[in-house]
Amino acid sequence: MHRITEVTEEFYGNPPPKKPFNSLEKLEFAKMPEWKQWHVLGNGDFPALLDLSIDDCPKLMGTFPENLCSLTKLRISRCPELILERPIQLSSLKWFEVDGSPKAGFVFDEAELFTSQLEGMKQIE
Repeated sequence: MHRITEVTEEFYGNPPPKKPFNSLEKLEFAKMPEWKQWHVLGNGDFPALLDLSIDDCPKLMGTFPENLCSLTKLRISRCPELILERPIQLSSLKWFEVDGSPKAGFVFDEAELFTSQLEGMKQIE
């Protein structure tokens, strides 16, 4: 995983199905020092995703899945170049943590947040 620079269509399968990860509930990316870009196929790639964690991906920038309507837990840690300034639908989000990712910014759409840890995060209006 140390040499991966992009998560592309191959991640979703070839050819990619309409809903490639229809039942995936937890997704974790960690210790990917060369990862720069996540190519998102479109809305609804992860319709059942509950828990997403991205940790120690220091070069990651850019796009992020937009419609994560089932996501309840989001953790972004040690991703100093990650800039998320595009609105993301996170209507079920209950818990999030951002640590060591000062450029990360989110627009939350009706998310009820019970527990949150904000270190160097900006809210976008």
